[in-house]
Amino acid sequence: MKLPANIFATLRRMPACSWQLALVLPALFLLAPSALAGQQAPSPDEVSTQLVQARAQASTHHYDRAIELYRSVLAGDPDNRQALSELADTLETAGRWHEALPLLQHLLALQPESARTVFQLGRMESWSGDTRADGLALLRRATELEAQRAEYLAGYAEVLSWEGSKRSEAAALFERALALDARNEAVLVPYAEMLSWSGVTRPRARTLFDQALAQNPRNARALAGRGLLNSWTGRTREALADYDAALALDPSNAVALRGKAEILNWRGQHLEARDLLDRSRDPAARTAGEDPRTLLELARANAGLGRYRDALALLDQVPSTGFPEAAEIRSNISRGQATFIELGFGVRHSSGGVNPFRLEAAVSTPVGAANRITLLYRPTFFQAGRQPPQQRDFNSNYFGAIFDSQPSDRLTLSAELGGETYPGAPSSIDGAFEASYNLQPSLRLAAGFRRQSVDDTLVAARGDNFGGVFIGQVRSNLASAGFQYGNFDHGYDVALTYTDGIYTGHNLDSNRRWGVNGSVGKTLHGDHPYFRVAYNFIYLSFAHDANFQPGVVPNRLAGGYFSPSSFLANSGSARVAYHWHQVFEWYAEGSLGAQNVETTFSRFGNAQFASTFGTGFLWRPDQRDEIRGAYEYLDIFNAFRRHIFRIGWRHYF
Repeated sequence: MKLPANIFATLRRMPACSWQLALVLPALFLLAPSALAGQQAPSPDEVSTQLVQARAQASTHHYDRAIELYRSVLAGDPDNRQALSELADTLETAGRWHEALPLLQHLLALQPESARTVFQLGRMESWSGDTRADGLALLRRATELEAQRAEYLAGYAEVLSWEGSKRSEAAALFERALALDARNEAVLVPYAEMLSWSGVTRPRARTLFDQALAQNPRNARALAGRGLLNSWTGRTREALADYDAALALDPSNAVALRGKAEILNWRGQHLEARDLLDRSRDPAARTAGEDPRTLLELARANAGLGRYRDALALLDQVPSTGFPEAAEIRSNISRGQATFIELGFGVRHSSGGVNPFRLEAAVSTPVGAANRITLLYRPTFFQAGRQPPQQRDFNSNYFGAIFDSQPSDRLTLSAELGGETYPGAPSSIDGAFEASYNLQPSLRLAAGFRRQSVDDTLVAARGDNFGGVFIGQVRSNLASAGFQYGNFDHGYDVALTYTDGIYTGHNLDSNRRWGVNGSVGKTLHGDHPYFRVAYNFIYLSFAHDANFQPGVVPNRLAGGYFSPSSFLANSGSARVAYHWHQVFEWYAEGSLGAQNVETTFSRFGNAQFASTFGTGFLWRPDQRDEIRGAYEYLDIFNAFRRHIFRIGWRHYF
């Protein structure tokens, strides 16, 4: 190589570092061919080996390693169509479909007539609202390139179905696809999903889901879709079975995770629902982690747990149109965070004892993020019944404060302190404390203590003077501990509670009462309507029978309240409930059974009929008001053919 004649003069004028670099550059040019010879592009055999290794890693769900191998191939050959296509497939499977978009765009530039590439890119672009129109155009183009490919027609129809006005067009495309291939699962499942959105077409949707699963019982998408259909038709037990089967095949199936969480939210199991929904947002999920429907259910779970700020942050990510449930959840959060006033009236009527006519006024406000305090005033007029004799009318005034707190997702606390005044009689202090802890999503422990009035008769409720001595004004002081367990996969639930404490009163001997009650229930229909049947029992015992008026027995034993030495009730019960969106809720429940009572005048072996019935409603005429009403009929324990009516109005600010 011959250098230019003036090169040395030029070098002398350059700074030392610059001309030293200039002297090195020719040497680099001379060495470059040998250096490049050491980094030749991989041979076809080496590329083939890397592709085989990448496929093997992807097939065993080692996606990161597979992606690394594919990228290694593309580093040496950026236009390798096979590597581009398979890497895009792997990224989609790993839930990283956003990374696949530039690869597919490059692949489409290399092969613009490839229907497969056009279809795959169109499907991914349709998943984002910003590029959905471009995605639809590509999907339509794929059906033009290969008009006889049933799955391309179905993919185009599926995206069209997301817009209500285009579902008739989507249905026509699905029918064309079925005519081409009636057994194609890529056609049967998305068509069934669309048909499940309408009550009119749900029978056909079930037929198509069943057809797809008969061909392939391991189709996780079909199982999840049929689970949604079952949940929407109230068949929650079957829905949970389908979701669990889908998750056994695909633990990250977002539809199954979200659907199961939706049922758990309906049942008030918000903690378990939130855990499932967090899994559906994992990067390994098969669909986009920020799916609006997933965000909605996650917001619902957080709202149910009292985590209103988290719920609102999630709702802010949900599109403002197309998701009316978001407004319902916001309304629930608004009520949970709001101050409210409540006015109510209740009356109890029976032939014996006293019949209270009770007004109630309350104001409640949140304190911090997880607490609420409620102040209430409850004046009561007691009307004397026909039995026992010497009854007369009287009144009382109750003032109280309730503090509710949720220190954690698992623990809830409630405390109440109040006082009741009786004109012409001593006042009394009442109160309660309750705690519940979710040891597991299916197991809740509860414990508490409550002191309250026993308003069976004038002597028990208010007390009275007898021979210059004030007797009565009985208070029950009972502690309790128990558990509730629910096997929600099979619809069974079990509850058991033990209570123990004493009844006290002015110039009365204390009277120990202990008891145990429990139930075993079975949910036959999960929702629309909810229907549950159960067996219930209660056993309790008092140390002595105090159901006498002063003067009949020694005064210290005359408390005037129902206190059998042994009481046992066995009954079967049923409950049905239905809700119409967020506007109206209704329930009815009843029980029939037998009771055995041992008192001073009755033997335990003499069984008697026992029955209860109750019904109630909640009506929200607007977002700020609620009206509640209830009726109960009781013919059990100390309630003999007793009727109770309640009505209330609550206003949120």
